[in-house]
Amino acid sequence: MLEGRYRLVSEAAPQDLGHLYRGYDTVDDQLVMVLVLPFQVAAGSDVLSHFRRVQRAVTSLGEADLVAYEYGGMADGRLYLCL
Repeated sequence: MLEGRYRLVSEAAPQDLGHLYRGYDTVDDQLVMVLVLPFQVAAGSDVLSHFRRVQRAVTSLGEADLVAYEYGGMADGRLYLCL
């Protein structure tokens, strides 16, 4: 369980950037994909704020081909993104 909200159900596939899991958002009652990044990616203190800035930029473009993430957070020192 990540932040008391996202329950990891099963691993979908290893990715170059981390591990992708099928998950369940217990607040919004929906299935999500959760990308958990390796420890070294989250080593910088500004990584999460950088991802949030990028997310706002991607969302503002309104391009269907760009995958925006819904939420980003930290759990046990690792950055994760919900898609």
